[in-house]
This record gives sequence, structure tokens and C-alpha cells, in this order.
Amino acid sequence: MALRKKDLMPTPDLLTDATCPDCRGEHFVIGPRGGLAANVRCAGCGSKFWYCPPFPSERIDNADSFYTQPPIRLRDWQVSD
Repeated sequence: MALRKKDLMPTPDLLTDATCPDCRGEHFVIGPRGGLAANVRCAGCGSKFWYCPPFPSERIDNADSFYTQPPIRLRDWQVSD
């Protein structure tokens, strides 16, 4: 798989502004999670990230079938949900 320009750019921390760095979307689908961490997929463009406040977010790549919940805003999400 060829690298894309966005793969080489640092990922802004999603915790800071709770938006997708690729499309600026605010809605994400929560995927697999454990402890304080969750994999999230942007509902707008499909970009996927590892999300674990207070740590910086990282890009990930996993199957779309993991994301079955309805989209939410990250700033509204509680770990206990």
C-alpha cells in the first residue's frame, strides 16, 4: 500500500479540538475499546484513530466491521458509555 501525504503528517490531538484532522468533522463512530482507550472512525471521511485521553491520538487501520455504533461527538462521549 502506498503512503499518502496525510499518512506522513503528524496527527493533531483529537482531545484538543475533538474534530477530524482530515475533514474537520465532529462526529465519530466508536469501535473496539478497552480501559480508557477506544478506536474511533470519523463519520464524515472514514479516517480511523486510536483515542485515549490524555494521550495524543494516533492513526490506525482496522476493519470497518468493528464500527457498528451510531456516530457521536467525541466531546460528548463518556468512557462509561
